[in-house]
Amino acid sequence: MLEYKKRVRLLAERFGASIDYAHDDGLTLTTTVGSIRFTPSSKNDMTCKVTTSKSEIAFACAKAYVFDIIHRFARGRLLDGYKPKGPPLTLQEYIDEEHAIERISKLKNRILAGIASNQELGGNHYNAEYFNGILLLSDVFTGAPANVVEIN
Repeated sequence: MLEYKKRVRLLAERFGASIDYAHDDGLTLTTTVGSIRFTPSSKNDMTCKVTTSKSEIAFACAKAYVFDIIHRFARGRLLDGYKPKGPPLTLQEYIDEEHAIERISKLKNRILAGIASNQELGGNHYNAEYFNGILLLSDVFTGAPANVVEIN
């Protein structure tokens, strides 16, 4: 759970959002356009409540899609009727699709040397962005769910 919350916190930082933790293991991210409240309903499921100045929606989601929801919200995409297209992206999918084994290897070497900087690793179909120890994976074309993995 701590690694999960760490990745959520870092993703929130990446998009300039503040984060508040609740006693029920829920959390709220707040940006200039609104907020997202995640409340656990079971070990693997959450209730998501999105509030903006124009609307408020609530829906259930699997915990695995929290990163995608945050990514979409931060990018200004609508979440009304949220239906993810398949499982969240994996690091292996990024490596395979973008032939990125060398990119990831170089990043890991920079991390080990203590000289890694926040940067986009790029990609044609899938994109990867390194930010303070996490890798944000997103789909440029088909909208597969974004994911965040810890990289070290």
